[in-house]
Amino acid sequence: MRLQDWWFTTLMGTPLRLEPPLRGDRRTDVLIVGAGAAGLAAAMRLSERGLDVTVIDQNVCGGSSTGKSAGFLTPDSELELSQILRRYGPGGARDLWEGAQWGVDRMVSTIRDHAIDADLQKQDCLFLGEGRSGPKEVADEIAARRSMGYDVRGYTAAELPSVIGARGFTGAVR
Repeated sequence: MRLQDWWFTTLMGTPLRLEPPLRGDRRTDVLIVGAGAAGLAAAMRLSERGLDVTVIDQNVCGGSSTGKSAGFLTPDSELELSQILRRYGPGGARDLWEGAQWGVDRMVSTIRDHAIDADLQKQDCLFLGEGRSGPKEVADEIAARRSMGYDVRGYTAAELPSVIGARGFTGAVR
């Protein structure tokens, strides 16, 4: 079985081009094993500092977890800000929230600065509440974002159909 990046080989219509295995000796300042988002970002930063960088991977660049994602850059985590705030307090919550946002901003600026041919589109997102706990979860999220000084816009269940074209949610946070 050959592993391949579904997004690269299927959606992009680009045939998979495999490089031959690295043979012989190669001198390099830094060897990076893994050509996913983290490996390629590290290679770029190190090469910008004048180091000779070699990147190796068993597959194609972005051919594992990076390439199997849906391609969204989002600072969201598995936890909402209100949950992060309860677990880690204001300092820890700010570090986590803004660190993730910095990562997204860095990827976007890299795409733009290097004129990378990417279908980069800025999109909005909503945290939607549903069910009996939905209104409280939305209210908690609004309060958390306000307490941290972040921009926030809340929506009631009555407002949402005009925003998302759907019913059944109990509120939302933009």
